[in-house]
Amino acid sequence: MNAIAKVLAPLALAATLLPPLLYLFKTMSEGSMKLTMLVAAIVWFASAPFWMKGGSE
Repeated sequence: MNAIAKVLAPLALAATLLPPLLYLFKTMSEGSMKLTMLVAAIVWFASAPFWMKGGSE
């Protein structure tokens, strides 16, 4: 699970930051921007605790 989270969490974080920029430059519609950000936020909150977990791994 940790290996998957280490890949998914940064991608989800990027997916919450990129859509507003694409919408600003008119390359993405408002509806698809909102949907992308919603899905990315859910994935981020689900995977971030595993990705940021400390310890000796």
